[in-house]
Amino acid sequence: FCVNGDVLSTTEIDAITKLFCSDTVGNDDRIFSDPDDENAKALYVKKSENLCFVPVDDAWYDPIRKLSE
Repeated sequence: FCVNGDVLSTTEIDAITKLFCSDTVGNDDRIFSDPDDENAKALYVKKSENLCFVPVDDAWYDPIRKLSE
C-alpha cells in the first residue's frame, strides 16, 4: 500500500501508517486469516504471529525497480 504525499498531509500519512501497522490491523482476521481455517476469507494468510504491515520508505522498492533495467 502507498499514499500520495501530494494529496495527504504528513499528519494524515502518519495516522494511516500508525493504523495499518497497529496490532488491531495485524490481528484482524478479515485481513490476516488463520492458516488452519480453510473457509477463511482474507487478503493474507497469517502464517506467523509476526506477520503484519510495516512502514517502509520509497528506497525499499529500489530492488524491484532494478528488475526492469
